[in-house]
Amino acid sequence: MKNSLLFAFLFISAIVSSQKNETKRIITIEGNDTTIIDVKVNEVDAVIEKQMKISYSNEDNKKGNKRIQVFIDTIINDDVFLEDSNDSIQVHNGKKNVYIFKNEMDEKSGAKIIIDGMMGDNDFEFNDDDDDEENIFSNENAHWSGFGFSVAGLLNTDNKFMLPKDAPFMTLDYTKTYAINFNILEKSIPIYKEYIGFTTGLGFNWNHFGLKNNVDLNKNNDSIFGTINTSINYTHNSLRSTYLQIPLLLEFNSSANADKAWHLTAGVVGGFRLGANWKTKWEDNGKRNSGKIKDDYFLTGLQANALVMVGYGNTNLFVQYSLKNMFQIDKGPTLRPVSLGVFFDF
Repeated sequence: MKNSLLFAFLFISAIVSSQKNETKRIITIEGNDTTIIDVKVNEVDAVIEKQMKISYSNEDNKKGNKRIQVFIDTIINDDVFLEDSNDSIQVHNGKKNVYIFKNEMDEKSGAKIIIDGMMGDNDFEFNDDDDDEENIFSNENAHWSGFGFSVAGLLNTDNKFMLPKDAPFMTLDYTKTYAINFNILEKSIPIYKEYIGFTTGLGFNWNHFGLKNNVDLNKNNDSIFGTINTSINYTHNSLRSTYLQIPLLLEFNSSANADKAWHLTAGVVGGFRLGANWKTKWEDNGKRNSGKIKDDYFLTGLQANALVMVGYGNTNLFVQYSLKNMFQIDKGPTLRPVSLGVFFDF
C-alpha cells in the first residue's frame, strides 16, 4: 500500500513538474522589429499582465501611437464568442484563447505579441496587418503584372485571317509578327474573398507586324498605302507600335493559395498609343543598312481589347482580340489585331 501511494505521489509530482517545465514561444512584433523568446507555461500569465501594463503606461501609447495585442493562439476560426472586460477582450474558440489588450486612444496602429503552442510545434502563422479585410483579395491573387509573349495576326471584316486581297501591303510574315506585354502595376478589388475580384493596373504593349512583301509604307492626308520597292530588297520590314494599357478585369480563383490555384481572367484592356514607326533593313554591296521612320501611320490612338486568360499558379495562356480597327476609320484597311500567347505573372 505504501509503495502504491509513493508511486502515485511520484507520478503526480512528475506530471506537475513536467507541466512547469513546459515552455511556450512568444513572438513580439512591433513595426519592423520581431523578437522571439521562450517562457515556461506558468510564466505566461505574468507575461500577459506585464504587457498589459506596458500597453497602458507607455508614454507613446498614451499619445495614441501604439497598441499591444497578445495572442494565445494564432489561428481563429469562425466558431467564436467574446467576453468583454475593462482590460481586454478574450476570444474563446474551443481550447483556443486570444487576448487583445485595447488602447482606447488608437485602434489601428500598434504591436502584437503572439504566444505560440508548446515548443517543437513550429506550425504557427501570424498576420502583421491590423485590418485583415484590406488583404482579403491581395495582389498575389491577381494576374495582371508580369511578362507575356504572343504570336499575332490580323482579322478582316469577316473575322477571318486576312488575305492578300484585303490589304496587299499588310500581308504578314508570321515568323516575324508578334506582341510583347510588360505589365508593371496591378490593384485588386475584392468581390468574394480571394476567389472573385476586379483587377486594374498599368502595362505596356509592343506590337511588331512583319511585312511579307517588299513594300514601302506611305501616307498622305487621307490614308496609308504601300508601294513595291524595286531597287532595294528588304531583309527586315515591319510596322511597330507601342501602347500604354489599363485593364478592367474580372478574376476567378479556385483557391486562396495563389501558387496552387487555377484561375480565369476576362475583361477589357484599354490602350493609349505612345508611338509607332516603320523599320527596315537591307544589304547593299555587302554592307548592312537600316532605316526607321517615326510616324503614327494612322494607327488608332485608343485601343480596346477583349482579353481572356486561363492559368495555374504563375503561368497563363491568353487570347486578346481588338474591339477596334487597327487603323483609324477610312484612313486604312479594316483590320483587327488578334494574339495568342503565354503570360508569366509576378
